[in-house]
Amino acid sequence: MPDITALFYIAIMAFYLLHKNEEGKILVPIIGFAAIPLFSNDYWLWFKVSVGLGIYVLMVEKAKAGYTGGGAVSRARSRTLP
Repeated sequence: MPDITALFYIAIMAFYLLHKNEEGKILVPIIGFAAIPLFSNDYWLWFKVSVGLGIYVLMVEKAKAGYTGGGAVSRARSRTLP
């Protein structure tokens, strides 16, 4: 399995990056990243890779979301009050 483990990561990231924006899209890489180390010979190595890619996916999703409405309201309110 170690020969094809990296291919699973590449396939999951390609699916995530090339798939259209949908609500449940983030579940595919998170579940995939959690499952891959369970079936590999070197669990801790692939666990670290899964954590790193999971953090990357969350950072991409945060960048896509931008500022929230609550943050904009609190900033606007603080500007109007003395």
